[in-house]
Amino acid sequence: MPRLFQVLRALSARELSGLEKYLHSPAFNSREDIQLLLQAYRKIPTGQAAQPEQLWQAVYSGQPFLLRDWRLLLSRTLKQVEGFLVFRQVEEEEALKKLLLAKAYRRLQLTPFFERAIREGHALLQNRECFDSESLHLHYRLEDAYYDYVASHKRQEATNLQEASDCLSHYFMATKLKQACLAHSRHITNQENYRIGMQQAVLEEIAAHPVLLQVPAIAVYYSCYRAVVEGGDEADFQQLRQVMDQYQAGFPNSEMRDIYMLAINYCIRRANTGDEPFVPETLALYRQSLGRGYLLEDGVIPESTFGNIISLALRMKEYDWAEGFTEQFQARLPPAFRQPLYLFSIGKLRYAQQKPTAALRALAKVEAKAPFLYLGAKILQVKIFYETGETDALDSLLASLQAYLRRQKKLGYRRAHYQLFITFSRRLMQLAPYDEKGRQILLDDIRASAGFQEKEWFLLQLE
Repeated sequence: MPRLFQVLRALSARELSGLEKYLHSPAFNSREDIQLLLQAYRKIPTGQAAQPEQLWQAVYSGQPFLLRDWRLLLSRTLKQVEGFLVFRQVEEEEALKKLLLAKAYRRLQLTPFFERAIREGHALLQNRECFDSESLHLHYRLEDAYYDYVASHKRQEATNLQEASDCLSHYFMATKLKQACLAHSRHITNQENYRIGMQQAVLEEIAAHPVLLQVPAIAVYYSCYRAVVEGGDEADFQQLRQVMDQYQAGFPNSEMRDIYMLAINYCIRRANTGDEPFVPETLALYRQSLGRGYLLEDGVIPESTFGNIISLALRMKEYDWAEGFTEQFQARLPPAFRQPLYLFSIGKLRYAQQKPTAALRALAKVEAKAPFLYLGAKILQVKIFYETGETDALDSLLASLQAYLRRQKKLGYRRAHYQLFITFSRRLMQLAPYDEKGRQILLDDIRASAGFQEKEWFLLQLE
């Protein structure tokens, strides 16, 4: 499919109407064939593919189809569509418009208007309490534009070089801290390695000048760095929670989603190492971010987020809330996970409600390629088979799980967890009923397995 039609398909009906008005403006477009092409495209029934020859006749009635000219028309139209997208984006960026306006006034040598546009740009960012790193960068660009003017036209006057330097430093430090936090998260979840340059220099600068923590973006990402990357204590985490609550209104939803996920991942890792108070804290963070709309990415809830929320709710025995969440957000899952993750979640819920038959019925329908979903469903089946005495099915399933682990190379730190589960399951299955010594050794080994998430289930079977 040509790029033009891919872009047009992504636009809403309202955006297509806006594009049509844009193309009818002589200020942006003077070619009638581009207007006619869009009109013809909008008449194509939903679900039908665009036919080049039909669209050609709608634009150039009676003329023979020429592939070269058709491609030229598509190219010209795409260029206009991209111009419309840029126009719409700039229209939404009021402070950026002031910067561009200031540059235009300077080019026209209208100094009072230039200075006013610069002031208004700063005021827009300050009045709206925009704390994200991109807003810091825009502050710097406004200061830099003003410095360039003063240095060129008022050489004897003091400049704003200090303000420009401070704004650039604030942007740089906040962005570096943000990148360090994101790099740490990617390393933990995907085993990706990144070298974030100047990281130590930023930390040393903040230590030498604590006043920098008055900059909200630096305060948030520095607190995040201390808690998440450095593995700080509970006081560091509470400091992060405080600045998140204090400054969240000044960050766009997409950035707050990243910040919440960093805090949530910290809590998950603490909870997984046996720090039980972080279990309700994690669920509280999820609920808070759901309520504020941070967790949805373009209307979609990530499958890992969905699964974590269900696990936490069941761990807290909030079964009614878990079922309500599952039903409410199933349609928000990515299509590939919508049915299998829903069934897996129902299976987990029924198991928690001590309904093993209903749980197995749901789990048997789970078809998934994602490791976390496949392994999660199989582990739950292992538990049910053991509890119901289905030893043959249990033995076969454990062998299948071991083979699966050998094939999967990108499980990261979770591999150790799954391997422990298989090892302990086999030892539990092979344990003789009156082997007290063997039972005690297995108990000791399970208790000593730091961070093993299924420890509670095994201890319950043995004690």
